[in-house]
Amino acid sequence: MRAVILATAATPGLEAMAGRTIPTLLPLIDRPLLQLIVEQIVAWGVQDLDFVLHHHPEIIEQFFGSGTRWGARFHYHLVRNPQAPFSIAKTIALTREQRILLAHEEFLPCSPTPWIGPEPAGAQESSLLTFPTPAGGETWTQWALIPIDAWAGLDPNLSLLSLPDALPQPVRYHRIPEENLLILRDFKDLLSSQRKFLDQTAIPAGFPGRPNPEGIWFERNVEIHPTARILPPCYLGADCRIHRGAVVGPYAVIGRECLLDEHSEISNTTVLPGTYVGEKLELRDAVVRHNRLVNTRIGGVVNVDDPLLLSSLSQPILLSWMKRTASRTLGLLLLVCLSPLLLGRYLAARLSQSEGWQLSRFPRLPLSSPPEQAPTLQRRLYRPAHPPKHPIHGHFWNVFLPGLVCVVKGQIGLVGLPPRTLEELRELPADWLELYKRARAGLVTEALPMATPPNDPDEAYGAEAFYVAMQGFKTDARILATYALRLICPPQIVPPSSPPSEADETV
Repeated sequence: MRAVILATAATPGLEAMAGRTIPTLLPLIDRPLLQLIVEQIVAWGVQDLDFVLHHHPEIIEQFFGSGTRWGARFHYHLVRNPQAPFSIAKTIALTREQRILLAHEEFLPCSPTPWIGPEPAGAQESSLLTFPTPAGGETWTQWALIPIDAWAGLDPNLSLLSLPDALPQPVRYHRIPEENLLILRDFKDLLSSQRKFLDQTAIPAGFPGRPNPEGIWFERNVEIHPTARILPPCYLGADCRIHRGAVVGPYAVIGRECLLDEHSEISNTTVLPGTYVGEKLELRDAVVRHNRLVNTRIGGVVNVDDPLLLSSLSQPILLSWMKRTASRTLGLLLLVCLSPLLLGRYLAARLSQSEGWQLSRFPRLPLSSPPEQAPTLQRRLYRPAHPPKHPIHGHFWNVFLPGLVCVVKGQIGLVGLPPRTLEELRELPADWLELYKRARAGLVTEALPMATPPNDPDEAYGAEAFYVAMQGFKTDARILATYALRLICPPQIVPPSSPPSEADETV
């Protein structure tokens, strides 16, 4: 038997979540439905698979390759008209196989079906797989078993939906229960197929793993806070983190490398890989990818601009490496240029009896474990005998200059949140600590170059939250430029106003 998989549709019902990939490769549970179809067909013993492509064929070919990963042989065919996929029928008909298994990218039958079993040689009957509709009719799944002679005789201009009428008689119809069929045409189908999988009525052949007795699927390296509630059935992907008080399930699928913040609630929802779900956010009957949300009840698509509600956790590896390298390179240039000033400051501290260096330890950011267990950063800070007139000058001499060594080592960035000791972290409120744990540390902070630095904790928290939400190359460049400008032209220090005298209050 030889399999022909029709993957010519662009699936416009899933276009809103495609991003940098194509809708066909959006994951259902933990992998694309097209991959589940391939694994199912290979599990049935088929070793030659032909893909009929039209929409971005290079992406699909790059994803699947030659088929050696599945122990099969993959062949790719490009058609100009997606409405006429049988123009390559005669090319595929040059085979010694007796039958063609026709499959479609939007459907996957998951029950043991006798129609796929062996058939006597020379059999000329075609078999079509159908499922019942709510109205009492039958819908073709666009899967079929076709004898090779009937396949070779198909009209090249024939449309897919016209195939049942074009096949030579007799044609047999086999019904599969709808609950055993995975369908992926739009986001409602995505959530419906997800429910079938979690209810274990439609699990593809060869799918790895099984749920625990409570009906919860766990992948590797899942971190769950003791106060979080996991309501079965649900699926938790690899490397995802679920914070305090979060409620996951029922019928929730959390993709790999996702983070669910405190007291978030997820039910009948798919959270696609690399997504951050903010604190106290409730998601129901939705599909979420980074900052984009699809509500399946009303069919609406929303881009969430607030990164503290929904955002992306994943960055391209090359881009992340380039950012770190640029920060270390700039730190090295500054260290070389400012080394005479650093040396002079060091000698002045050695000669002074009332001044010196103070060695401090700080947990390294971001924190993926409790602060007490995190790797530490060791920094030397200068302790002056008399504070300078302008605080920003004191920061430059006592913090920025000695901290450049840590920047060159890659332990800290030029811009970020201020490093804090374990004692300081214990004093932070819970929401501030959670914000701080997923940020990066730096020598220059958002609040430092302000003309009027924040004086109370609420303003300091607002400045740090703003930086975490807006961090990037432009934000870092703006903060460094403002810091340099303040060093050259420091803001005037306004003395605190004295209270009015009794004479001033007398009218």
